Amino acid sequence: MTILLFLALDVIVRQSRARADVSTVDTRAVAWSYPVRLPEGLFFARTHTWMSLFPSGKMRLGVDDFVGRLLDSPSIAYLKTPHQRVQKGEPILVLTEGDHSLTIRAPMDGEILERNDRLC
Repeated sequence: MTILLFLALDVIVRQSRARADVSTVDTRAVAWSYPVRLPEGLFFARTHTWMSLFPSGKMRLGVDDFVGRLLDSPSIAYLKTPHQRVQKGEPILVLTEGDHSLTIRAPMDGEILERNDRLC
């Protein structure tokens, strides 16, 4: 009977230590292991794009740092030309590197005013 009591106490102590170990994980170590640039004044969308809004109502759109780390030097294929309207979620460009490609979608409805052809 005494042995069973000590075994039960041992199980309880081990479980409480395991819970304490999980609750004291240092999240700062995770944040510093993969630093992502988050510039001020930009809005980020689920489509891995950022938007910089101007008082005129225009916006500048770019690809976020996460995509930049996935692809070293991708080729860019624009799917829309200037003065075309786009709907939120519609494909606007494709980034390709080797056998991998990533379709970037419009984060909001709007009209393409110009594109950065220096990237192609």
